[in-house]
Amino acid sequence: PQNPKTPRVCSVDFHIIIKSLNHFTMGKLIYFPFYGRAEPTRMLLAHAGEKYEEQTVQMADWGAMKSEMPGGTLPVWVDENGLMLGQSISILQAFARKLGYVPKGFLGDWANQWVADTIADFNAKGYTGKLFGPAVDEATVKAWTDDYRKFNQAVEKHLALMKTQFLAGDNLTASDFNLYAFVYAFALNKNCNHPNVQKSLEATHGTSETPLLNAWVKRMDAELKDYMAKRPAYIL
Repeated sequence: PQNPKTPRVCSVDFHIIIKSLNHFTMGKLIYFPFYGRAEPTRMLLAHAGEKYEEQTVQMADWGAMKSEMPGGTLPVWVDENGLMLGQSISILQAFARKLGYVPKGFLGDWANQWVADTIADFNAKGYTGKLFGPAVDEATVKAWTDDYRKFNQAVEKHLALMKTQFLAGDNLTASDFNLYAFVYAFALNKNCNHPNVQKSLEATHGTSETPLLNAWVKRMDAELKDYMAKRPAYIL
């Protein structure tokens, strides 16, 4: 018989997954030593006061582990029954529902997903991979900054449309942790290994162009003050 403590990749069985999600108590989050795609979930769990184990996978060890992970990617959440659940946004949204960080109504549902889609669209531009190289040339920094400024302006328009304290309503949702993690992984991450990139992106924040975004960042700073003071120093 299967040892219940041995992680196993779950088959695509909706009923098993839902049953598992209803019994999260003390699980494990597996990810690299980066903020990246695991950080929104870390932030949400910290805000909710949930305890969990974290397994950090060093890049040198990833090759031997990759085939064991759902979809060959990280992050992965391992629940108390040993089920291994992949896809960062799926993990984040599942916890948001379980712990009460859910939007209200059609507009809130749309806004919550809009943030995830908009971040995914930006990430698809491929800038993040540049940070793993020895240097980022100034032409790339300029293009990255120009696109990031447009991203911030889009979020500003979104907040103006919503007329709410947070991104999908007046209560925190997955979207807030998703965007806050994104902002503090790059533009406001003082640990970035390419200071020319970080400083250029940071210059787009706190300007008169995005007063609503600025206010939202300050609200999130207050919400996650304790977590941010203790989190590890990662380059991205």
